[in-house]
Amino acid sequence: MLWVLPMRSTVVILLTWFTGCAGPARGFFAEHRGRTRLLEERADAHPAAAGSERSRVPLFPLLFVESGEGATAVEVLWPFFEAGSGGGEPPSSWFRLRPLLAFDSFRDGSRAIVFPVWFHLRERREAGDRSIDHLWPIYGLHREWIDLAPATTHHIAWPLFLARIGPGKHKVQLLPLFSVSSGYLDRGWWLFPPIKAGSHGRSAFFYLLDPLFAYERDSIAGPEEEERPEHFRVRWSLLGGLLAWEVDRGQGSVRLLWAMRL
Repeated sequence: MLWVLPMRSTVVILLTWFTGCAGPARGFFAEHRGRTRLLEERADAHPAAAGSERSRVPLFPLLFVESGEGATAVEVLWPFFEAGSGGGEPPSSWFRLRPLLAFDSFRDGSRAIVFPVWFHLRERREAGDRSIDHLWPIYGLHREWIDLAPATTHHIAWPLFLARIGPGKHKVQLLPLFSVSSGYLDRGWWLFPPIKAGSHGRSAFFYLLDPLFAYERDSIAGPEEEERPEHFRVRWSLLGGLLAWEVDRGQGSVRLLWAMRL
């Protein structure tokens, strides 16, 4: 029974630490609290009121209740449950029952999640807005910026099939068989899928059970520029370069054991 004493001591220490605690205000865990996002919005909109007084029940993570100046936050056994709302026009709000439900509405986006079947996300980003509507695993429609350009991706039976369309670009992927693209830089993961092919400008690639066999053509010539030998490199390789034929600056050579050039 000696093990009971350390366990009781641990419980007492934890309860003592929790009592009077308002929870993390910075760092990884704070970023996942709705209260933190609300305070950041209020600080941006009203810097002078950022440190104003609010009434609290500070027993985080067992129970945390805070209210004041038109804003309310309630957390019970965080991170399992939290809810709240705040001022602003329109007002921000959140309701999270992790991991099953999440309904958020903030200035920079909103989401409605019924895990794991329904995902509805709207995000406003400097690099381009993002929207996701996904009835998992049946069908998903994703609109986001990929490779510095807007793209629309259709997912069917995720992750088995996707079709991505962008300005002058496209990609089709059927797992575990193949991935074919034009204009996108993503070349997949090593052996998966077994067949990968694509092009981007005057560059192109083809992989068969990578690294078993690979063809790569890299070009720095512009679309309207005359391509000269110094603009491109072509490489055929087996077993990740154990044996390869390479054309660089118009000169052909055989590579053996990755580094030796013949």
